[in-house]
Amino acid sequence: MKSVDVVYCSYPASLCEIYLKLNKSVIVLATTRYDVGRYTVERLNELNENFRVLAKNPWNFFGGNNLYDARWFLEYYTGIKAKHLPSMCDYTKTEYKANNNNNNNDNNNNNKNKKRFLNYFEMIYDYIFKRNIDRDNTYMMMRRRDRGFSSIFLEEFSIACKLMNSTMLIEQTSGHEYAEVVKYRGIVHVPYQISVMSIFEQYRMNIPMFFPSPELLARWQVEYYIMPERSFEGAFFKERTAKSKIEADESQKNIPDPKNEFDYESVLYWMKFADFYQVMPYGVIYESIPHLVQILTEITDEQLMTISSNMRRYNVEFKKKLLRKWRKILLEYAKNSPNHPH
Repeated sequence: MKSVDVVYCSYPASLCEIYLKLNKSVIVLATTRYDVGRYTVERLNELNENFRVLAKNPWNFFGGNNLYDARWFLEYYTGIKAKHLPSMCDYTKTEYKANNNNNNNDNNNNNKNKKRFLNYFEMIYDYIFKRNIDRDNTYMMMRRRDRGFSSIFLEEFSIACKLMNSTMLIEQTSGHEYAEVVKYRGIVHVPYQISVMSIFEQYRMNIPMFFPSPELLARWQVEYYIMPERSFEGAFFKERTAKSKIEADESQKNIPDPKNEFDYESVLYWMKFADFYQVMPYGVIYESIPHLVQILTEITDEQLMTISSNMRRYNVEFKKKLLRKWRKILLEYAKNSPNHPH
């Protein structure tokens, strides 16, 4: 361990407590809730105090790969101010090419392809609703830990299609590949989590993406509890909480409790820190299911390609900025290391 300059802790971030006695610099980068693994009041308070002690030393780094986690533990529960270091996930080696599916010499095929979207609605058994190329309007849906919301969504989607005289269809299959996903005109999301790596993957592939507004997602959370993984209680113990087990840091007493899953204003406050609202510009927001049907019906190929082009330019600059942030952090550790790494 003498040659080690810094210890990196991510998921779960609480494991950093193991390295306290080693007297090493630490990078704590929370991903999906920092308090995973600390399920009692005593252990949560002990974790927070250990983090406060670590944060007093300038050679330790605290952050989150999403603003939700950074705000959640570094300010709300501990008072520590976190850095935001988003994920990149640009390893898919493919990108959006929906227009490549259109055969300009075949008007019939061209018309069919114009309505092909992927509806990423992550189902509990990881099954997917996938488009059938013989249908005019098709969507693909997948959702994890669904708790019955998919049937509600699909019924309202179907009703909206009928009222708007739309012929869009949803069909079911299993599995999906990056190379297949990029062929769709876009992806419609009903997120089950605040920060999801698959969403980053799809964004880095420059695929036009459609998200519920924060207000709509907050309302669905309060009414149907569609995002149990906002907290470890929901993810691991199927418990819907009304308040936190521990008190907020003194500096955060005026902030809504992030673990109140029944109060709309509290849920909405925290929902706005989700990745798809913070670091994914050019995502198309829908305010309701009928609004979604309208958007998907009216959006043009030119508009979709403009969205994809804007995402591509944004992703290039985003990666440059992110690498500069990491370089600055690591060079600072190298400068202060007794091993003087190069």
